[in-house]
Amino acid sequence: MKYKDVDPIFYAWTERHGLQVYTDCKDEEVRMIRLHGEGKEFADIGVGFAIFDEGGRSHIVDDDRVWVDVGIARRPSRN
Repeated sequence: MKYKDVDPIFYAWTERHGLQVYTDCKDEEVRMIRLHGEGKEFADIGVGFAIFDEGGRSHIVDDDRVWVDVGIARRPSRN
């Protein structure tokens, strides 16, 4: 599976909700949105394709064996 397979659905959803899609992070292709909270709080929601081995290491796989993984990273506000 590749981003082109989920892009039509992801972009339609983000457009419907008025969200900006980020496609590049540290020279890696990504699909991510950022939700802003109070002050400097924010949460990133990303779509990725990975399989984790027994050691917890992520391996990107380019076929239909992979589930779409939606992860949320929350950053607390800093005073």
